[in-house]
Amino acid sequence: MVKKEEIPAATQLFTTDWVVRYLIDNSVGRYWVERNPESKLADELTYFVKPKDGEIKTVNEKITPQDVTVFDPCVGSGHFLVYAFDVLMKIYVEYGFSERDAAAEIVKNNLFGLDIDGRAAQLAYFAVMMKARQYDRRFFTRSIQPNVYEITESNGVDRSSIEHFYESDINLKKDVEAILDTLKDAKEYGSILKMPDVDYGNLNERFAQIENEISMYKTYLIGEFKTFIRSAEIMSGKYAVVATNPPYLNKYDAKLKEFVFSRYNLFKGDLFSVFMVHNISCCITNGYCAFMTPNVWMFISSYEETRKYILSNCSISSLVQIAKGSFFKEATVDVCAFVIANNKGEKGMYFRLEDFKADMDSQKEAFLSGLSSIDSCKYNYYVDSLNFSQVPGCPIAYWIKSPWFHSYKNYPIMRNVCVLKKGTSTGDNKKFIRQWFEIDIKKAFFLAHNPDEALASHKKWFPINGGGERRKWYGNRVDVVNWENDGSEMKRLATELNNGGHWSRYIINPDRFFTEAIGWSAISSSRISVRYVGYGFAFSSAAMEAFESDLKYILALLNSVVAEDILQLLAPTVNFGVEQIGKIPYIKDKAYEVDSLAEECIKISKNDWDSFETSWDFNFHPFIKVDRNHAYDGGAFAVANTAQYYEESPKASCPIEASFLIWKGECDTRFHQLKENEEELNRIFIDS
Repeated sequence: MVKKEEIPAATQLFTTDWVVRYLIDNSVGRYWVERNPESKLADELTYFVKPKDGEIKTVNEKITPQDVTVFDPCVGSGHFLVYAFDVLMKIYVEYGFSERDAAAEIVKNNLFGLDIDGRAAQLAYFAVMMKARQYDRRFFTRSIQPNVYEITESNGVDRSSIEHFYESDINLKKDVEAILDTLKDAKEYGSILKMPDVDYGNLNERFAQIENEISMYKTYLIGEFKTFIRSAEIMSGKYAVVATNPPYLNKYDAKLKEFVFSRYNLFKGDLFSVFMVHNISCCITNGYCAFMTPNVWMFISSYEETRKYILSNCSISSLVQIAKGSFFKEATVDVCAFVIANNKGEKGMYFRLEDFKADMDSQKEAFLSGLSSIDSCKYNYYVDSLNFSQVPGCPIAYWIKSPWFHSYKNYPIMRNVCVLKKGTSTGDNKKFIRQWFEIDIKKAFFLAHNPDEALASHKKWFPINGGGERRKWYGNRVDVVNWENDGSEMKRLATELNNGGHWSRYIINPDRFFTEAIGWSAISSSRISVRYVGYGFAFSSAAMEAFESDLKYILALLNSVVAEDILQLLAPTVNFGVEQIGKIPYIKDKAYEVDSLAEECIKISKNDWDSFETSWDFNFHPFIKVDRNHAYDGGAFAVANTAQYYEESPKASCPIEASFLIWKGECDTRFHQLKENEEELNRIFIDS
């Protein structure tokens, strides 16, 4: 939990210079160029992103440079405003202003900033003043003040002075009281406060009157209170561009938590998400919002409502996804930088810099390289934001091939055609789970088809699917679980852990134990791998399982490159939960052929798994050949004479080597057949 006074220190990050330039070039610069098609500004901006066809859209709207207003609601040290000043200067000079006159206009009319940290606001104020002086050496003598303010609270205002301010004017009093109520504890909330609709013109007229008064209240009202009202007015405004690096914070204190959960409940996952949504409301129609944020909002389920809000109301104009770890010198978070157009229907340019893992300087070079070769670059994508809404959860998966988006129109999703379940928590794996060769095998039962059969067996140990290493089709069948007497001992522990409450808080989906299933590891270090589980297994929280419908077909689909591609957008964190798998489109085609190939893949993989002693179906070492024309003790086993293979294999120096070569040949055959089957399955699903 972060306290109010700690929020500035916990959330302030310095935005990398080239990222600021990219964001401002493609918001401030773009806003001007779109409304002035004859402008040469785009050619002067290093990080300006042009569409693949080179044609920048035009907006039929006449504006002056003063209309390009820029607001940073988390101004920090003023990095965004200082670079925006340079871009605005180019606009003013192009429009015909001298640099000296332009500097004054920019400070008065274009740049606005707020921050809850008074020291940060002072730094930003100073930075804007120094930037203005860069263009006008006499600027300090012109009595022009930047519109950069600290957000202050109404908690300690001078009530007697304020009563003098509004006197008997009922409307003035109503407006002032509304602002005071809104800005109570304002340091806690910052610029996500929604300001009331008040008449600031009337308030400013009253300040002008007080300027000419001789009053004991004048100093406070013209100084501290006027600044207080001015910051409220800036917070109430609408701007052509809102550009910021919002605070990253998800550990709220009680007051901030109550505020966020009540006002921004759909977007409460992190403070940066709240700022994104609120800042869009601070932007005029057809304006731009430019952000650098953690990239988690693009994919994971807790930010789904944020994505839906953006895609329903806006378009992503451009986005740069920074490679994992590249921003770690500044903060241990993976980030993206992006520009949102406050309108719908635009295509956007996306840059995926995942393959350039280094620091932010390397990311800059990769971005500029992609920008200079926009037509041939392999890591930029020109995508319509509306595509993302076709996929459940609306992930911002710009790199996915367009056929996968269309598959959602033509096929149901997985959760609508089969039952998907998460496994149970034992409460104490060391107590309840063993490997099968550690137990008394006479107390184990491997053939249960449902919980009733398991109970009727009066056995203690039963197979359990615990996920395991990456392996497709079949295998990872090593663990057993104590489920004696319908798991009575585990249920007792679960009840204790739940302080006497029902055991179902920990032990979930036991009604699905031992029924036919396919399964996979809930978390993987790479790609998903799905196995046929069959009957007889419980399943742990480390595993997920699918039941009931078309299991072998679904097994083949989930093990295909099609599912692998789609999971890049549904599960970028390689967390393959029920939610992620349930959103995969159920692409149904050539069912008989797919089922046959899947069965053969299961058989091949089973033969491989059973070749080793760790399998409970292991019969004999693979070096020993079986002569199926002989039998002993009623079984279909006989040890063949390996010498015959020794004689027929000139490469072998002894019978053991001959046996190894035979086994190696069988493994190679299995591998190539499995590979051939998987390639055929991939072709079927890709062509569907």
